[in-house]
Amino acid sequence: MTPEVSIVVLNFNGKDYLKKCLESLERQSYKNFEVIVSDNNSSDGSGEMVKKEFPKARLIRNHANYGVSKGYNVGVAAAKGKYVATLANDMSLDRGWIKEAVKALKENPQAATAGSFIQNSKEGYYKGKKWYGCYLDLLGNPVAPNPDAKYIFGPSGAIIKKEIVGIPYDESFFYSGDEIYLGWKTLFLGYRTILANKAKLFHEGRV
Repeated sequence: MTPEVSIVVLNFNGKDYLKKCLESLERQSYKNFEVIVSDNNSSDGSGEMVKKEFPKARLIRNHANYGVSKGYNVGVAAAKGKYVATLANDMSLDRGWIKEAVKALKENPQAATAGSFIQNSKEGYYKGKKWYGCYLDLLGNPVAPNPDAKYIFGPSGAIIKKEIVGIPYDESFFYSGDEIYLGWKTLFLGYRTILANKAKLFHEGRV
């Protein structure tokens, strides 16, 4: 059976985080999905861990550290699902994350992209803050949206309608800028980015 949803998890030397992420995917209430791990040439045994402990996941071993945008794009290109999510390895998913993210896109035909509610860890840069993606101010700077907003600009914890968005990211952005680029691409295609506040992610990392 062809999966309706593809989850692309990007990894670079984050074996312990990756394991938690994949474990949370195994607990999802929604079942018709595939998992693709796009590994940016890790040297910490991440690939071996995936093959041994998560044999249902598809592992793509990139030949170098492609960075965020290209690493995600490799996984999206291989995805079979109608809906495709791009997640960092240090994200753990609420049990209903896939269900709620897909529901938000299905119920909003004007939306081609959805962003998630993210609760950051108590350590590191974000220090426990909630995050909902971003708006842009008049100068083009990202600003935090109202958490009750229906639409946002740049999605964090993004899931897309692949038939509309296609390959989502500009590969010239090695580390950051992917969310802003996806927001612009969605807008230029004539669609909106919706905030799927019931789709909850937990950011375990420090940055």
